[in-house]
Amino acid sequence: MCFNFKIPLAFLLLLLAACTTRPNPDQEAVDRLFSSSAISHSDSVKTIFVLSEFGCTGCNIALSKLASQYVNSSNKLIIVKARGVVIDVSPYWDAANAVFDTNNGYGFPDTSSIYLMNHNHIDSL
Repeated sequence: MCFNFKIPLAFLLLLLAACTTRPNPDQEAVDRLFSSSAISHSDSVKTIFVLSEFGCTGCNIALSKLASQYVNSSNKLIIVKARGVVIDVSPYWDAANAVFDTNNGYGFPDTSSIYLMNHNHIDSL
């Protein structure tokens, strides 16, 4: 009888361990960004573009061209992790909604990506 009780208990403990919430590193990077002095209008941000030069070169160039259409948009934020070797970063130099993060101070992944935001939380990647 004791043996039958141990198996369900072990399964329950494994289930609880698997269901615990783990910190989302992408959300942690967003939180660091919004808590910094670099962003003063975080509530209005609906989209975050992260531009990098790692990974698919064609994808990085295409995403940079897309992001450049939203330079100075009040509800789009552009995080530039690129140094300008692969993609052209000049459209972002004077943009009010661009933040340069070449040293990865906020902790965003090294790949280019788009975050869709909902009340300062990542809704979709």
